[in-house]
Amino acid sequence: MFEHRQIILSRSGIIPRLYKLPQAISSLFGKRLHRDGRVNKQEQENVTALRKWYDESHYMVPEGTIMIQSSTAHSWPYPAYLYGKGTWAAVDILYFLPDVPITFMGEIDGDVYKLGSSKVFQTEQAEARGGGLKRTSSQIALALARGESLDESELKNVTHDEKSKGLGVRVRSGSNLAAMVVEQQNSGEQMDQREEEFKKEIGPESGFDLSKIRSHYEHRRALRNEKMVLRYGELAPLLARSDIGT
Repeated sequence: MFEHRQIILSRSGIIPRLYKLPQAISSLFGKRLHRDGRVNKQEQENVTALRKWYDESHYMVPEGTIMIQSSTAHSWPYPAYLYGKGTWAAVDILYFLPDVPITFMGEIDGDVYKLGSSKVFQTEQAEARGGGLKRTSSQIALALARGESLDESELKNVTHDEKSKGLGVRVRSGSNLAAMVVEQQNSGEQMDQREEEFKKEIGPESGFDLSKIRSHYEHRRALRNEKMVLRYGELAPLLARSDIGT
């Protein structure tokens, strides 16, 4: 019953923020983007997928409705990772549609990988957890099952049964904290290396230079601000015919 929540929100005076555009664009590249961030191959869709997405997202919304369109989501990869050479066209779609565009930190600089996609983020989360919020016994048990290390204060809460299961209980000490810092630095270096390899693969020598895509974002943002039709117009799909068919 909530397939079209934007209708309910708009009629209540709330500005909805939508997330399905990246899924529609990904389908044009033969990718299926799942809600949890997984990306699988699928049969490549044609541009009618965008028309379907637009019709569904704007179905029965009140006249004058303002909606926010996201370029990605917190659990999803950056556009550069999803679209590669098509990132420039995806930016055009985002800024040339009537909805208000919203981007993520690092995206306009051509970042490929989010910090959360590496071990660096997991390490930082573990440290933040140990430095403030206390974990429940069930969370500690889950951490043990995953092979995570425990603080001495958390070790006191491990039951005899949990210890007898042979779970690898490790106490976090100064020495392995230093090792975690080194691992974090190595993970960051590996992520930077993967980014550079990805950027070289899409062909900066052919004009697809992600390190310069910021200027494309800025130009499209300025153009949207200058042309009122890009803010208040409507999508008008056109049929294009060629020698090889429609």
